[in-house]
Amino acid sequence: MTGHQGARAVTGGYRHRGRRAPQTPDQQRTELSRLLADKQGAIRFRSSRIRDLSASLNQMVAQALRDGVPVTALSRTTQLSTWTVRRTRLAFDDLQPTGLSPAEHLRLISRLLHELTALEESKAAVEEERRHLLASASKQRIMDDFELASLTGLRPEHIRKITRGVPPRPRTVPALRREG
Repeated sequence: MTGHQGARAVTGGYRHRGRRAPQTPDQQRTELSRLLADKQGAIRFRSSRIRDLSASLNQMVAQALRDGVPVTALSRTTQLSTWTVRRTRLAFDDLQPTGLSPAEHLRLISRLLHELTALEESKAAVEEERRHLLASASKQRIMDDFELASLTGLRPEHIRKITRGVPPRPRTVPALRREG
């Protein structure tokens, strides 16, 4: 093997008319498994973070009520009903006054709400990417619904339901295109 051929082997091998060689079904399955695992990990991380931020928000609302912030101001800021805001206070009956002003409480709660909203939107985007990935895999018959269900933790019926009518995104999952 000459030096030139060795370099070609290291950089990805021979290209068919400027494109990579088509992936074998095993390579497609492996790539799909990796992509789905990445999406599942991202969804789990975001879900966990959303739970943490929601708990912090509830505690901040209860603390603000304890420090004298009006229920209506908290309701307006959080866009929760006044009943829900009052009920949140009941869950935290052991809070001590912090001495923060109502404006400071509302500012902190607004900042936390902004972070929570951004995280929920990010999670929705990852779920949408997963949905298109599942649709691509299902339509191209790379894996059946039961294999996809085992990788995602979703029921096969749910996978069929969420992927019904979803066009695959070829640019999102280029490795999953079948050639030939």
